[in-house]
Amino acid sequence: ETVGDLQDTSIRRYNTVKMTVEVEMQAMHRNRLNAIDFQLEQHLLFSVGDDSFVKVWDYSFLREPHQVYIGHAKNINDVCFQNGRLWTAGSEGILVWNFKEQGEKFV
Repeated sequence: ETVGDLQDTSIRRYNTVKMTVEVEMQAMHRNRLNAIDFQLEQHLLFSVGDDSFVKVWDYSFLREPHQVYIGHAKNINDVCFQNGRLWTAGSEGILVWNFKEQGEKFV
């Protein structure tokens, strides 16, 4: 969503029964947010954007807000979590990350 010259890089979780915003994570990335994926069992959201960061969010808010990884030298266009691995696709290629699930708070 673009407001004036600023892009809204927030993610909102809606309650579709009450038609309300339950949770909002603001300013997820410094630039455009390009893609997200989920790991449902651990309530994790993975996001990537034009700022070259991979961010890992706990969308249940049971742990610290997020972890940030510098994933690529330039923008990251897509992210996919599958079988314990995080795949990111950027302007210089595809990276595969081994992802250790965390049940405790992020450090």
